[in-house]
Amino acid sequence: MFNKTILRLVQNLSLSYEISLAIGQSLELKEMLNKFINTLVRKTAAHRGTIWLIQDGSIKYITGAGSGTSEFTPRAITPSLENILDEILDKEILIVNSDSPGFNTICCYRNGREKEILLMAIKNTLLIHLVFGRKGIAKEGIVSVLKSLGPKLVNAVKACLNYQKVLQYEQKEKQRLENALQQTEERYRLLTEKALVGVFLIQNRLIKYANPKLAQIFGYNAGETLHNKEFVELAANDNKPKVSAWLEKFYSGCSTEEHIIFSAVRKDGSVFYCECLGSRTEHNGKPAIVGTLNDVTIREQEKEKLQHLAEHDGLTGVYNRRYLEEILSSLKNNPHAYPLTIILFDIDHLKEINDYYGHQMGDKVIRNAAFILQKCLRKIDVLGRYGGDEFLALLPNTNAKTAESIINKIKDYINNDSKKQQDVLLSISMGFGTAENKDQLDKAFNQADSNMYISKALKTSFSIFGSSKK
Repeated sequence: MFNKTILRLVQNLSLSYEISLAIGQSLELKEMLNKFINTLVRKTAAHRGTIWLIQDGSIKYITGAGSGTSEFTPRAITPSLENILDEILDKEILIVNSDSPGFNTICCYRNGREKEILLMAIKNTLLIHLVFGRKGIAKEGIVSVLKSLGPKLVNAVKACLNYQKVLQYEQKEKQRLENALQQTEERYRLLTEKALVGVFLIQNRLIKYANPKLAQIFGYNAGETLHNKEFVELAANDNKPKVSAWLEKFYSGCSTEEHIIFSAVRKDGSVFYCECLGSRTEHNGKPAIVGTLNDVTIREQEKEKLQHLAEHDGLTGVYNRRYLEEILSSLKNNPHAYPLTIILFDIDHLKEINDYYGHQMGDKVIRNAAFILQKCLRKIDVLGRYGGDEFLALLPNTNAKTAESIINKIKDYINNDSKKQQDVLLSISMGFGTAENKDQLDKAFNQADSNMYISKALKTSFSIFGSSKK
């Protein structure tokens, strides 16, 4: 008798120890209770066991273990257990043997070996349902072990339920944020899809997103796409290095926002000006560039026209005096421009031509003079209208000997042209000065001016077709 008592004590201690290990190993309710019921069934040699959660006067099946569990149907036994739930809660422990009238209904699945059922409520929170193939369970100490572990088991269940509530809240919050993000993305996508400017996303130098307007700007129809096209390939060949350098500023981390205007090529090969404003961002955890693009061809063409008007003489098309002085200032400090020769040209007797023939003829003479001078000067030379009847030419890297050769070329061209003219014959006085360095530049200008007036003084008359006027 003493040995049996010791053995039962050891078994109960072992049961208590293993159940304690099973409880609290997981914050997932079903997983934790599954470990608990498996341990309980195994250590008590029960046929099977199930565990239910008691909530608001009803029960909810959680999990089970043991023989016949796979055939067990919680729905079939739930009404029977709920009918006696108040009795179980009142007594905490209810043992039903095979001789009792309601045994079959609360046993549910049977294989013929079931003898006794233990129903135990733990702190009005859990219902334990154990089916045994033997009788006398109440004497074995199983109930005592479960009672002693009841608070710990209930605390573990509450921890799991609270954890589930936190998870559910987090899941709902995550879903809410995802829905909000999706709605925001949809709104922004709608904005970009309907935008009047091109919108793009670039990653690894490839276009990952282009809105319909961007495709339209580059001449693509609705069914075509710029997706995965290299952004730099949109630029005209001579502007590709410029666009590539613009992209590199983002990828090297030198800039977070950059503006660029470049020449681009449409699908049909036509070239136009476009303006981009890009910002550094991240897409799928990797660096990217998001930005806008617009066709600014008309604006840039108007700017070019205004720039041309600001730099050129309206009558002849050569540079005006203001721009000539800017060029002279830049050449002055450029040591590679020397020797620098300055040539001054003055159209002879322009006032008399205007008075005799009218200003239209005078303008024609001025335009003809500009044409001849441009024809005879080199590509590196700079010609501009310096006054009403004066022109000035800047000849970089030109010594006096070369300057004389160019002046003689101009004189020959004028003489040959005069033989073809049926209107007023053109006559131009010229003078030049050469500076070897910037300190001689003023002297060279004064020398050119002086030589030009000497040349003019040697001319005593001007010829008009069909007559000579002193």
